Amino acid sequence: MKILYTGGTFDLFHFGHVEFLKKCKMISDKVVVSLNTDSFVSEYKSTPIMSYEERKRSLLNCQYVDEIIPNLFGSDSKPTILTVKPQIIAIGDDWAHKDYFNKCNLLESG
Repeated sequence: MKILYTGGTFDLFHFGHVEFLKKCKMISDKVVVSLNTDSFVSEYKSTPIMSYEERKRSLLNCQYVDEIIPNLFGSDSKPTILTVKPQIIAIGDDWAHKDYFNKCNLLESG
């Protein structure tokens, strides 16, 4: 089974989110979304419009999402990624010009 991991806030779930998740599902058997907590979103961006539970319910209703887990480690995605053990990590275009791998410490041993 090919597992894909992606993470995000998914506030005000929209067509762009659906298209991204659809593409994720096209290249994998299982799509796992690590959903940012309200406290992390408030620190990193701004207070989310939808609560964590509302965002989670929106994602659960998307046919391209198989599992949702909370992002409990803030800007360091490595612990969550290691829990999921994905074969694929997908990032949205908001991360296209950022060094995601160093941001989540994937290249460090341990």
